[in-house]
Amino acid sequence: MIEKIETKILEALKADAEKEGSPLKTVTIERCPEDASSRLMSSIVGSVWIHFAGLKPSDPNGIGSATQDDELYFDLDIVMRNLRSGRDAMVADETGAYDVMSRVRNVLTGFKPVLTAKPMYMTNCELTDAGQGFWSYTERFAVKVPYFAEKEEPVFSVAKKATWQNVPNHRQFTIPKEESDE
Repeated sequence: MIEKIETKILEALKADAEKEGSPLKTVTIERCPEDASSRLMSSIVGSVWIHFAGLKPSDPNGIGSATQDDELYFDLDIVMRNLRSGRDAMVADETGAYDVMSRVRNVLTGFKPVLTAKPMYMTNCELTDAGQGFWSYTERFAVKVPYFAEKEEPVFSVAKKATWQNVPNHRQFTIPKEESDE
């Protein structure tokens, strides 16, 4: 699920980068490399790197349930040469970190990367590094998706044996007593 969502985020941002006037058009958008310490900005303007940042599972849904709602977090590291756009930009291209951060948020807020997901939302954005000619920010997005445990046996095998019985004036739920091994 993690890689599938990461791929959908990547696709959504790259699709927006193809639109006329998108600030994402001038930056490189890619998955964070396996060796994160080796990241080099492959664009003279800036880069956006996408990676999974963790998850927080909910308590199980219901008694005896093997389902949970997982909140998955994805970080988008935005590294730019310019902080602002316009005449204050250091590079000829006028795209700045503020433009890219705003556009990424606009593209991903409300985005549903998989059919079962709730809409994505931003949880925070912070400056992670400034200096040596670069501005680095990390935007964290969350998405909630249901998690279903893959079990061969049902959680409550007794539930298969349980029956409803019609009793005058009401219905009664009965679970047969366990058979003893004696």
